[in-house]
Amino acid sequence: MKKETHSSDAKRLLKLISQATSPFHAVAASIEQLAPKGFEELRLGDEWKLRRGGRYYVVHHGSTLVAFHIGKEKEAELGQIRIAAAHTDFPCLRVKPYPD
Repeated sequence: MKKETHSSDAKRLLKLISQATSPFHAVAASIEQLAPKGFEELRLGDEWKLRRGGRYYVVHHGSTLVAFHIGKEKEAELGQIRIAAAHTDFPCLRVKPYPD
């Protein structure tokens, strides 16, 4: 079963890489993955009504994506957080025309 999981993960990664030809495309492709998992878009100028267990994302200038999940457990009340980050330009693989 693990082989299927690895194969499925690899296929999803290859699909993301093929879609993410720029930071703008990387953000759009990421949103396509977040939306079916229950993530809701928040807008910077709006008042946010966040709830425990909520999943959210914010897009800034089309090239920056911040996605986060608010925990359901007591840790959320204590102000404990975990953060993972990546650049939206990471999947933009390029071959230099004249590499050194």
